[in-house]
Amino acid sequence: MESTVLAYTLKPKYALTIDYGQICAESEIKASSKICEQFDIQHFIYTCNLKSLGFGELFGEKKSSLSGLLEWTPYRNQFLLTIASMYAIKVGVEKIIIGTVKDDESYSDGRSLFFEQFNALLKCQEGGIQVMTPGINLSSFEMIKSSGISINILRWGFSCTKHKYACGICRSCLKKQHILEKLETEQY
Repeated sequence: MESTVLAYTLKPKYALTIDYGQICAESEIKASSKICEQFDIQHFIYTCNLKSLGFGELFGEKKSSLSGLLEWTPYRNQFLLTIASMYAIKVGVEKIIIGTVKDDESYSDGRSLFFEQFNALLKCQEGGIQVMTPGINLSSFEMIKSSGISINILRWGFSCTKHKYACGICRSCLKKQHILEKLETEQY
């Protein structure tokens, strides 16, 4: 949902979807392709398979003892941002925008400190790439509500972490349902 909001509000020139072997990759690619087409954003897809390194729902595995979260994957944002940084250099942009929000603080790589440290690491390398986190101090609901995005566009996104199709019971599906219900209740 957060990436959909960023595409809607910022309309970047490029977007990148990474299929790293997660169960929901195919549906994520379909959703992001539709959103990019709607907003005239050039869409890149990068595929690599990290399934043998992953844990939890995203890979159909048991959760790790290092995290209480079922969908946790070690170093996921670090990996995704490294690939995105490589793409940024390839297409000639200096900023990467990621849809992380205050709700992501339950993950070590969803906290402000992680992004500060990652940006410090990027400064040590060629390219002058910088990671931007415009929603990091907002909850998902606050970010979505303040954007003015229509509920119909928001529904185009894909949020399930357990299945190829929305399961309706995983943490991500429940979050999306809750936010949509709250927006509808407030006559958004």
